[in-house]
Amino acid sequence: MQRFNLSLVRTDGGEWANSDTQKANALAEHFANVFKPYNSVMSEAEEQEILHALETLGQLKTPVKKFKLTEV
Repeated sequence: MQRFNLSLVRTDGGEWANSDTQKANALAEHFANVFKPYNSVMSEAEEQEILHALETLGQLKTPVKKFKLTEV
């Protein structure tokens, strides 16, 4: 198993993170800035229509396939 060396982590301010908490916070901030959702290409009205349809009662549900306890 590959392990990562997190001993050298810089914060957004450029200082070295000294504690595990500082390192975790610096990585969390970095990931929050890097991994962002795509901008929607649908109009607001289309999104609201889809959300309304998904929240409407009586939606079809996928039936649960029968299984035996030993198969879990």
